[in-house]
Amino acid sequence: MPHNIYVLSSFTADLLEDYLEEDIKELGLQSKIETGPYNQITSQCMDPDSLLFQKKPDYLVIWTRLEDIIGRKDFYRKESFNSCKADLSMLIEAVLQAKAALCCKLIFMLPPVYENRPLGVGDLQIVYGAMETSMMLRKFMMDKLRFVEGIYLADGEELVRRYGADQSYHMGMYAFAKAPYVNSIYKEAARQISRIIKLDLSNKRNILVFDADVLLCEQEEQAGDAVLHELDEQRVVTDDSYLLFQRYLQELVSWGNEIMLCSRSAPGQLNAILDREDLILTKQECKYMSCECETITEAILQIHREHDVSLDQFIVLDTKELHLSGIRQVLLPEDSTLWMQSVEASGILDYISAEASRYSNDEAALADNTEEYSLEEFLQSIQLEVTLREINELQAEQIEHILHNTKDFNLTGLLWTQEEIIGALNGDNQLIYSVKVQDRFGDYGMAGTIIGTVDKQSFKVDALLLNCRVLGKNVEYHLMKELANRIREHQCDSIVFHYQSNGRNESAAQFLARVTRTDLKRVHTGEALTISCEKLEDYANEALHPNKADQEPDIPDKPHKADRSFDPYQFIFNRWNKLDEAEKDQINDLVSHTKSIEEIMRAIADSKMKTRTGVKAEYLQPRTETEQKIAALWADILNVDKVGVLDNFFELGGTSIMAAQLIVKFKNAFDMMLPVRIFFDSSSIEQMAMYIEAVKSEQNKQDINESAVSNFRYKTREFLKNEVWLDEEITGAKELQAWDHTRIHNILLTGVTGFLGAFLLQELITMTDYHMVLLVRADSVQSGYDRVVANMEMYNLWDEAYRSRIEVCTGDLARPLLGQQLQDFNELAVRIDSIYHAGAITNFLEPYNKIKDVNVQGVQEILRLASTHKLKQVHYVSTHYVFSTLSHENGYIAYEDTIPSDHEVLVLGYQQSKWVGERIMALAKERGIPLSIYRVGRISGSSTTGACQTRDIMWLMIKSCVEAGVLFEENVNIEFIPVDYVSKSIVALSIQAGSSNKNFHIVASKMNTLNQVYTWMNSYGFKVEKMPYEQWKDELVDRVAENPNLNTTKAMLPFIPEDMGEWDVEITYDTTNVTKGLSETTITCPEVGEEVFNRYLDYFVKTKYFELTP
Repeated sequence: MPHNIYVLSSFTADLLEDYLEEDIKELGLQSKIETGPYNQITSQCMDPDSLLFQKKPDYLVIWTRLEDIIGRKDFYRKESFNSCKADLSMLIEAVLQAKAALCCKLIFMLPPVYENRPLGVGDLQIVYGAMETSMMLRKFMMDKLRFVEGIYLADGEELVRRYGADQSYHMGMYAFAKAPYVNSIYKEAARQISRIIKLDLSNKRNILVFDADVLLCEQEEQAGDAVLHELDEQRVVTDDSYLLFQRYLQELVSWGNEIMLCSRSAPGQLNAILDREDLILTKQECKYMSCECETITEAILQIHREHDVSLDQFIVLDTKELHLSGIRQVLLPEDSTLWMQSVEASGILDYISAEASRYSNDEAALADNTEEYSLEEFLQSIQLEVTLREINELQAEQIEHILHNTKDFNLTGLLWTQEEIIGALNGDNQLIYSVKVQDRFGDYGMAGTIIGTVDKQSFKVDALLLNCRVLGKNVEYHLMKELANRIREHQCDSIVFHYQSNGRNESAAQFLARVTRTDLKRVHTGEALTISCEKLEDYANEALHPNKADQEPDIPDKPHKADRSFDPYQFIFNRWNKLDEAEKDQINDLVSHTKSIEEIMRAIADSKMKTRTGVKAEYLQPRTETEQKIAALWADILNVDKVGVLDNFFELGGTSIMAAQLIVKFKNAFDMMLPVRIFFDSSSIEQMAMYIEAVKSEQNKQDINESAVSNFRYKTREFLKNEVWLDEEITGAKELQAWDHTRIHNILLTGVTGFLGAFLLQELITMTDYHMVLLVRADSVQSGYDRVVANMEMYNLWDEAYRSRIEVCTGDLARPLLGQQLQDFNELAVRIDSIYHAGAITNFLEPYNKIKDVNVQGVQEILRLASTHKLKQVHYVSTHYVFSTLSHENGYIAYEDTIPSDHEVLVLGYQQSKWVGERIMALAKERGIPLSIYRVGRISGSSTTGACQTRDIMWLMIKSCVEAGVLFEENVNIEFIPVDYVSKSIVALSIQAGSSNKNFHIVASKMNTLNQVYTWMNSYGFKVEKMPYEQWKDELVDRVAENPNLNTTKAMLPFIPEDMGEWDVEITYDTTNVTKGLSETTITCPEVGEEVFNRYLDYFVKTKYFELTP
């Protein structure tokens, strides 16, 4: 029967799961291991409705750090010691209450001494230094726990001591993911916990056997393998190394090991030595003493007979190899300073406290440990403070990061860019708040955001989200009170909420239902829910201070509190008060039909599941076993009621991050590691099942069925070919005013709120006398101006003198007529003489269907403008990636005026959209519209200021390697083209008379290599481990599975080539037109060496895109 193990820690301990599962299996045991929410130990243990109580574990593992569980930063001060003990008491009592309620075994990992490990007594002239106080607090915890039956003590200090503090902590991962330790510490902790469980099940204690002469006296050369020696009080050693080891033995006794001393001498002589005040070890720690024996074997057999102890419990520790038959031995080195390390490294230690019956006379010791705390008392004691603050432009990037990375407690899933946030800040009615949370355990910083619009006397909430690290403390209810007060300051008396599912935010829906007293089904419809500020505050107060008289409604057949068995009725009773009327009716109906809690919870989950909508394909149910398995996995992660075999993963709401999560599930379901790219090559269940069957059929040969893969890629190519079309009304052959490059006054520039667009605007202003009309997506002209200025300022480009040369035209590339009314569109067509089209979604992580409207439909509308009223030349910014490395041999030359072929194997949505865009441009060129295409490679930052974009795939790849701490060791070429060179080149080429109907390849002056980048980043301070490519690829998947907080790595998994072959293929880009066009200018491409690269890193660190570990 498997044993359920549940881990609660004060930090992220997810890494422990895999290591513990592996160790438990090695011991021949079965187990189910789960990790609870971090830093919620007390609330989980006190709340009978918590996940802990739902799991009903056989073993509860508690792993803490003093830094996390003590609320005072100055805890080492003498006057703080009592309050620190109170903090620890509350945690321990909560854990003991949970242990008693759940009838489970408890494994408590004592915390190591304070992480910073100062000098100790005398630190900062304070009597109680950090280390000294840490040790006192550890002893306090040990004293409260050691005599309680069913509690087993492990030791976090032993883990840190084994590796050394400098090799144990990973502060970069702690800052990023609240995971403070390196992998080795988690692995050792798992080993320690698994040994405890094994020993608990066997119910045996280790007996550590010493020759008293070896342990207590200076050694002399004596013959005999296992012969005992006479004690000599003159040779008793009181050196520090001996005393330290004796103190260590005392710790081992407190953790359940037993000590046995053997001697040739009489009992009185041994007792006299143990009574000496200059020794640490006493008679009380030595459970067994065998005197007047000739050999260790004789002494062991004597204890074996007298106390009925099994021989396999004895472990002899001696400095000589004794060759004892059937008895284990740990060989101690001659140097006593190494004894403790040798014992720890031997793997014999199982830290288990002695049985409570052994301490039956110590009941008085427990008298002070019976104080009880309630969950309400705990929540009141943490001194929680939740504040809302209106943000400024400098915080826009943080808000963008929170919006894009918080999925669970997220009311609407709204995604805004930094530029859009800055634009909203400058609007009249938009309010953007940061949520700041702190309690006596620390300051959590910006833990969420609220974005909304003031409309007359109400405030409409567009986004409300909280980071999961602050949940479990009633933060959300405090937030509602604070919101009600803040909104009143803006003369609003009501708040409007609405919910939109993202597949993971069900907890936010449930909260909204409770706080607005609304039926959950109504919340799921997305209907606007209006509540007065007064009611919202009242409801939040009721949740924070519940009336205990109302907590136990009169429900028939309510189970008795003493009944600890877990059944559906008990569960429903515990949850009853938290349900609305509709949910109560639903549960009553379910209870009348079944007693299975699993069936009840499944039915509730199913009732809340999204309906399959928005899919173009007709529903066709899964037919084969493989299709059924895939459909079940899809439905689970997408939270939909059913999935058809022809459905598209991304049309159902799938994302690249969900795809990466599914790959881990596929590994378990099909026993094979599939490339994440399968979701792009074969995005329906039918195609995916064919792919998997192809792999399985050739699995013994370890060879993927290439014909199946080719079939999927063929379908992708056919789909993209069908996307290439141009409205018949868009043509230059009709009666239009001819284009004249000498008469350009007004130009239209798109993409100006992007990275390259900002630099293009600067160069157009500097190198021409054109008047710039800027197409900007904004609610008003003023907010459009604000977006442009904010974007330019971000890259240190804005000059107030530019304002007289620019004009904002609000519009949208994704909408017909660029989002203009017909009359406005025609007026724009009359004014504009030339078009620079740099606007596009350049996010490499988005699938084609998510970016098609902007990147493809936008091309159609730009060409419509170019062919309306008069012809205008279109300068179209494209990419090298329209030529795929998957389609060509190494050394293939892509000529500038070549049109990308039908046979390009295009994987990325951005690639696909640009390929379609270029093919549409080719149709326009055939119809007589003058145009030029500028294909740009990998754009890096400014060579002078270091300003960079953060969404380029190479920077994302480098960031994911830094985040995961691993990089492949094979060397590959990397292209960096400074953005200032790109923008200068495009403008210089575009204003030349001969540029019309030509294409231009803008490339770097020379290639860099991955080894160069690795060297530069290490010199800068970023440390990553190198490994072979195949190992690196699998390691990224494993690390994402172990740590779901590796968001960048998780998002990049779909775009990692399956083998080095894709990295090895290099395409040579012809630059004849560029070379000729720039030959009479001073424009050259700067080389990106270490100095320029360091400017990029300076920018990333300054903007906190890269986290540099101290």
